[in-house]
Amino acid sequence: MELSPVRTNTVSPGFVRPQPKQTKELAKRFPVNSLGRPEDIAMAYIYLMTHPYTTGHILVADGGALLARQALYSINMLIY
Repeated sequence: MELSPVRTNTVSPGFVRPQPKQTKELAKRFPVNSLGRPEDIAMAYIYLMTHPYTTGHILVADGGALLARQALYSINMLIY
């Protein structure tokens, strides 16, 4: 008996704007200077579904917010 390989992936979405109107002040907090769209998160899922060799992956789709937080944390650690 042959078993199909099990693929386990997930998407870690960031903040997604609920409405087409973009809040400029909030968007400035992200390295890409914009808020996510539902389509951006959907594309992350589509990527994982269409690449069968990718497995065991957490795809972060947050416009760089996690990266910005980590950089800020690192800077604070250097200062203190």
